[in-house]
Amino acid sequence: MAKPLFGAVALQHHGYVRHTEDIDILITPEGLDRFHACLVGRGYLPRFSGSRKKIRETTRHVDIDLFAAGERGGPEALGFVFPDPRGEGFLEVEGLRFPDLAMLVTLKLVSGAAPHRLKDLADVLELIKAIGLDESLADRLLPALRAKYLELLQAARQEPDPNSD
Repeated sequence: MAKPLFGAVALQHHGYVRHTEDIDILITPEGLDRFHACLVGRGYLPRFSGSRKKIRETTRHVDIDLFAAGERGGPEALGFVFPDPRGEGFLEVEGLRFPDLAMLVTLKLVSGAAPHRLKDLADVLELIKAIGLDESLADRLLPALRAKYLELLQAARQEPDPNSD
């Protein structure tokens, strides 16, 4: 089974394109162990000593961030745990797995709750504008994330149209 790609790669799949310098992959804890057993030293290396989740592909020099299912993500107050990538909230397209819209927005809002990750909130704002998301998506988000999503939705609607005078 393909491992779900999220971050900017998943944004592109859903209709908002932006530059990225890394690939984010959600993986099971067992998959993380297999990744290290099979690939580290064979074209993939830890980005720094002792790293298990920050990897560099050595041919094209692509950074890969691995996120393990079952581990906490974002600020502890949210209580978010990365889901099993084999479960609900993911879809497969041409052999690649991506989070569905609700899961992608959830992942971005969780990450954006950290003060140093404001680009993730900007990603949600731009995704709202790019594909015309509305209030109905809020019902599919974690309760702790709904207010922030609705705030970004309101901001997207108030932003002036760059094509008007």
